[in-house]
Order: sequence, then structure tokens, then C-alpha cells
Amino acid sequence: MRRSALAVIGLLIAPVLNAATIVGIVSDRSSAEMAAGAQEHLEAFPENEIVLRTPEQLKDLSDIQVTSLWSDTDALVLAAVFGEESGRIRRLVRDQGPGADVPIMAMNSKRGITRLSRLGGERVMDPLSDKTINEMVSNPEPGEDPSVHLAEQREQYPEQAEWLKGRAFYQGRSPEHMDGLFRWLLAQAGHDIDVPEPKPREPIRYYRDGEASPNPDSLNLDEGPAVALLDLDSGDRPGDRDLLDAACDQME
Repeated sequence: MRRSALAVIGLLIAPVLNAATIVGIVSDRSSAEMAAGAQEHLEAFPENEIVLRTPEQLKDLSDIQVTSLWSDTDALVLAAVFGEESGRIRRLVRDQGPGADVPIMAMNSKRGITRLSRLGGERVMDPLSDKTINEMVSNPEPGEDPSVHLAEQREQYPEQAEWLKGRAFYQGRSPEHMDGLFRWLLAQAGHDIDVPEPKPREPIRYYRDGEASPNPDSLNLDEGPAVALLDLDSGDRPGDRDLLDAACDQME
């Protein structure tokens, strides 16, 4: 996965006047969906540049080389950052991060990373305890409308409402959601760009023949016994669908 992500990154460089730059440090597991979203974004905004790296790719870089990645960026996103490099990344972003006006969206990572989030020049996680953050990012209950859940969370945590909106794009995982995340980041950086409303997806979805749906009736199964494969909620993201399709084909 890392090799394919690097190949995409090489295609994303398009420096022109007034271009915007986004830098992302993302996990190996998130790199495919982020790269797919970057491709979608650059189809609409070919003048922009999106640079994605995984923590593993930073291991062989010096501190200066790492901090140079975001020295001129318009926005920085840190997603699903764990592992032995997380402490170093946290230190470098905290002590040698991008300028004070550059938004930092950190999420789904170790708490020390998530607390680096900065929107409108403010560390939006500073007022919250770890317990409160856990409650804020909790999933909707089974059967609860995820859009209603997001709206209620944003109302309950007004100082983190924009952060929750940005995270909702990432949680969607599709290329369209990731493009929304990149648009949202650039809007946070002051760029005039259209940003759609995030459309949260149900945490439990049913997947068959290339389509995912929250409604089990959409599977159109024949009457009688059926075999179900249980996967994480990321199972229908780009790159993982082939595995599900192959497993289902073998069983059918």
C-alpha cells in the first residue's frame, strides 16, 4: 500500500501561482483512501498540491527534513497516527509546526496527537479532558441517524463544532468524503472554496456486489441460510473491497 501511495504522491505536484498546499501524515491503512480523495480533489483543482506521508516513511528522515514538509503548507492533517514515530511527530508539530495561522486537523490518533488540532489559531482540544474527547467522538447508537448524531454532538460541543465537521469527512472514508476534507481544510486556511456538508455514513453497513447500504434488504438475497463476513467499518473503502469481493465470490 505504501508503494502505491508514493506513486500517487509523485503525481500530485503541480506548483503554480496561487496554488494551495496540504500536507498529510496518515497511517498506512488510511493512505489508500486519502490518496483516492487527493486524486478526486486534484481533478477539480489541478493547481493545488497534496503531499501525503506515512509515519513509516518519516523514519529515515531527519527532523529538518520532516519539518520542511509543512514549512510552506496551507494546512496540515494528522490522521490515525500511532506507533513509535507518533512521539516524534507530536514533538515536531508542537515545537516546530507550521505558522500560527495554519490550521492543523489531528484526529483518530493518540491523544497527544489529537490535542495538536488548531483551528482559527486556537487549540480546540485544550479545554477537554481525555474522557470528554472520548465521549465527543463516540459513534451513534445502533439505529440512530448518523447525521442527527453529528448535529447533536456539534451542538453539545460548540467550540469543537468545526473540528467535528472536519472529522466527519474523514470518517466517511470515500474519495468524495476525503475531497470534502481537503476543501474544508483550505476553507479553514482562508481560501474561497465551496465546501459540501459532510454526509456521515451508518457505522453498520451491508456490502455486496460493489455496493454498500445500511439496509439489509438491499442485498437481494435468496430465501434460506446466508453466510455473513464481519469486517471493520473500513471494509468497503478503496483497496479493501477487492478482498471482500474475492471472499464472497469463493463462497457463492
